[in-house]
Amino acid sequence: MDRQRLIDAYWEQYRLSTSGDRGERLRLDEWFWAWEDVERAVHDADGDVVELLVALAEAAPDGARGYVGAGPIENLIDRHGARFVDQIDDAARRSAPFRTALRSVSYGENVDRAVVARLQRFGRSP
Repeated sequence: MDRQRLIDAYWEQYRLSTSGDRGERLRLDEWFWAWEDVERAVHDADGDVVELLVALAEAAPDGARGYVGAGPIENLIDRHGARFVDQIDDAARRSAPFRTALRSVSYGENVDRAVVARLQRFGRSP
């Protein structure tokens, strides 16, 4: 699938889910596939998943970076943190939007404490 199409659809799903318009919220199911595809990519932990998450963070609408941080980024760290810590660290150093999203992650008890220490240096959400 075209990555840009997935990113656009993911953020359309988010927009609809947070809309104050009931008619828009009723269209949410049309876009749910994008959320599922991102979650599947995180679950399967394919090699370019961090780049997908960077692209999502960089395309996030104003105020929505926490959604990707507390969602798929947090899930990747929870499930595969030790495997991807180098890539996540590199992404946080080179991308301010990704770094902002990373600050919304809540680190679970099962995440290696060395991974937590390394990534928390980028800051935490206030």
